Amino acid sequence: MFNSLNPSRRDVAANNVSFAIKIDFNKNSESPSLILSALSELVDIFQRLDRALIKTIPVDLEPIVLLEDLEYSSIKLWLKNIFKKSSDSELIEYDPNKISNYLNESRFAIINFAERTTTITNNSFDKVQEEIYESLSRINPTQEMPIYTEIPKKEIISTLQGFQKSIEPLNPEDKVTFMTESGKVASLRTSFNFSPENLENVLTSEVIENNDILILKIKKPDYLGSSQWEFMGERAFLAKISDMEWIQRFHSREFPLGPGDSIKAEVKTTVKYDWDNNVIASKHEVMKVIKVIYTEKSQNLSILDISPFEE
Repeated sequence: MFNSLNPSRRDVAANNVSFAIKIDFNKNSESPSLILSALSELVDIFQRLDRALIKTIPVDLEPIVLLEDLEYSSIKLWLKNIFKKSSDSELIEYDPNKISNYLNESRFAIINFAERTTTITNNSFDKVQEEIYESLSRINPTQEMPIYTEIPKKEIISTLQGFQKSIEPLNPEDKVTFMTESGKVASLRTSFNFSPENLENVLTSEVIENNDILILKIKKPDYLGSSQWEFMGERAFLAKISDMEWIQRFHSREFPLGPGDSIKAEVKTTVKYDWDNNVIASKHEVMKVIKVIYTEKSQNLSILDISPFEE
């Protein structure tokens, strides 16, 4: 979990820039391992966040979290960063203290945001993203090349998910606090609804829809209602059939489907992209079934001879 302070000639430490994780807990707790486990997970989450934040600066460094001090008034862990040069090549001039200050302000911005906010919306994440970028521009750790980028929203969300998961096992009366050496304090308290639908709405930058005529091989039909059918492609995928007239005829056994049969249909495909142009979700919907395409084997069988679709 923790690294000892043993810097090499390629390690650069920031002076007097540190942060702490404090956990106030019931000293008669029957599960003290939960406290230590949460503390360990939180350090790992901060380490991952630091790596994401460093990518917003034009430097080739690896941030490393070091154990600086441990206090037992409750349990308070003081940590600081060193930055490991990734190669022997000349680097852009940077100020390690300014980078550490940027990391601390960003950590505080995310935790303070989680303390004040419980609803996931695109606008709320825009604000914390802008706050972090404004801190970076103001601190300006690489003055000769102040070309900075915003930390991706998915990194902020991943950090909050990690925080929430790490503190869930703690007792309700336990309190986790983030502190900086400059005196900033925020309670680490998260209660976000990280449902797939909410995350999609926040992360989506662009939505592209296409309508195509496709032949879809049926893997598993929906015999009971009008929900998702499963079809075969490069990989299996689900699609709702919205052609209710055809669905009614199918449920009336007008189309006795068997293994290997397909449908020719008008299919609407919706693809959602994040801010890095990566696909985060795709959905298929059969708007109109044009015809059923039977395999030669199923054409020669009566409806009573057709075996059920395999699960």
